Amino acid sequence: HHLESQPLPTALGRYLFVHSPPRLLQLATAGSLAIETLAPVCMLLFRGSGESATAMRIGAAACLVLMNLSIMATGSFGYVNLLSAVLCLTSMHAQDLPSNERLSGPWSVWGAMGWEERKATAVAAAAAAATA
Repeated sequence: HHLESQPLPTALGRYLFVHSPPRLLQLATAGSLAIETLAPVCMLLFRGSGESATAMRIGAAACLVLMNLSIMATGSFGYVNLLSAVLCLTSMHAQDLPSNERLSGPWSVWGAMGWEERKATAVAAAAAAATA
């Protein structure tokens, strides 16, 4: 189980490990393994611009971000989970984001960037946040 093997559990992580029924811990482990296996595949396979592809890509990214946030809430793995969550942004196309007319500041530039530029920007921002 995740709560048993993490290096620096938070108070919430310790509480959940002690008070959660074993079956819930097994389901949480199975759920995280399913998300870690299926979500990246969905993000890679559904690269088109259709509505269903966009919904699958956003849904997969949202699952990964929520899973990383839950891991961050129950234990500390440094900034690895932050990096993983930020990298989910790189799976988004410009049309997935709100239109540039409604964006301001750095987000207006984000929509005009290519995939490689977005990835480099997201990694640099996460690294800067982790070292701050």
